Amino acid sequence: MQQIASIATQFSALLDLSSVPEGVREGIGEQTSAFLLDIFGRIDLPSPADVPDLESMAEESAPTSWRIPGTPIRIARIAEGPREGEFLFSGETIRAAPRMFEAIQRVPLRSSLGIGTWSVAVREWTGPIIPAGVSSAIPNILRGFWWDTPIWKVLATIAMFILSALVIAFMHHALNRRESKSRIGFLLRRALTPLSILVAVPFIEHIVDLEINVTGAFGVYADTARTVIAYSAWGWLLWLILMIIVERIILFRKRPEGDFDEQLLRIFAGALGVVGGVIIVGAGAQKVGLPLYSVVAGLGIGGLAVALAVRPTLENMIGGVMLYLDRPVQVGEFCSFGDKTGTIESIGVRTTKIRGADRTLISVPNAVLADMQLINWARCDWMLINQTIGLRFETTPDQIRILLVKVREMIHTHPKIDRDTVRVRYTGPAAASRDVDIRIYALTHDWNEYYAIREDIFLRIDDLVEAAGILYAVRRWR
Repeated sequence: MQQIASIATQFSALLDLSSVPEGVREGIGEQTSAFLLDIFGRIDLPSPADVPDLESMAEESAPTSWRIPGTPIRIARIAEGPREGEFLFSGETIRAAPRMFEAIQRVPLRSSLGIGTWSVAVREWTGPIIPAGVSSAIPNILRGFWWDTPIWKVLATIAMFILSALVIAFMHHALNRRESKSRIGFLLRRALTPLSILVAVPFIEHIVDLEINVTGAFGVYADTARTVIAYSAWGWLLWLILMIIVERIILFRKRPEGDFDEQLLRIFAGALGVVGGVIIVGAGAQKVGLPLYSVVAGLGIGGLAVALAVRPTLENMIGGVMLYLDRPVQVGEFCSFGDKTGTIESIGVRTTKIRGADRTLISVPNAVLADMQLINWARCDWMLINQTIGLRFETTPDQIRILLVKVREMIHTHPKIDRDTVRVRYTGPAAASRDVDIRIYALTHDWNEYYAIREDIFLRIDDLVEAAGILYAVRRWR
């Protein structure tokens, strides 16, 4: 039986299967070979003298193909591809052989192997691990055909797929039911599932193709299912590998939890993994003959509709990317936006969370925040102290002159004040006071230190005003 199966397999090598999707090429080849053996065993074949040899076909005037008399089957020279120049049964044989066999199937088969019909015998063969006694003991009700395949083989194949899925699902649940201390460990455990699928697919292929020996239309369906599952597992594994690489980068950089760089890296890796997965699955779809370009066109139209539906979310995501590229603020920085101030707590994919001065948590959509005027106080090189003090009208010009000299001297010698930008000026009488304007820069960008410096300056000014014998107006500080 194995020798007979080998003959059918070798016969497939004489077929031009270049137009058949690679994923189902083996099954189609074996099926067509069986039909050809059935046809050649029922018709009168031409004598070898009537068959053109290689030399006559190599002449320039010779035709590129030869039709077997009494049949629509042609042997043609392959014009391109890895088998260029060889003579094979033409690609049209895949469609012509089943039709011709249907027309002559009532003619007895000439065979010394005890085979009534090759196309039926091929479907009933099994591999070495299934004893002949087992296959012969199968009830007649299961010997009928579904999709050109014995019913018992269809059921056995489906059971094989279901059993493999249950084993992998159980393993997946057992590995992922306990929480992981690290995100990398969680992703590594997740990666074991697609790896298990990739290990299981060749095992299923061996059992289904060589032991159960599934052929016919159902064999094509089984080949298609295995190819789609395998390529989907590769796409899933690629996504997980990219996520693991990104987590390693984040761990190496020691970014704070909730940092926007961290989230954007994850989004980028996830998007890249999805694109790579789609490309891999698309390659698998093309391998089994699915209309890939039509599917891509349909996804493009559907993607446009989805994009319109989620436009606000996309705007916020783009706003988040702009915040990342421009970096006007970062986590932990104190800023002003609109009429509010606060400290940036996190910059997410859709919103930025800011802890307000009153300790409330403010969530601002990224698209809105990206369009607002942001004042980042954390990036000040210096911080402005701008104050007006009001003196009573009884204050004499000489007292004011002495006070200005003392205040300027005190400020110029202060270690936390920039000396080159000191401005202390008498601005003249106001409605209820004589005003002195003080405009100086504290050498800090920390708010706590800024208020400490400001406090120290004002206390020293109080001492100088008191020492000069001057009194403040009712509204002395503005």
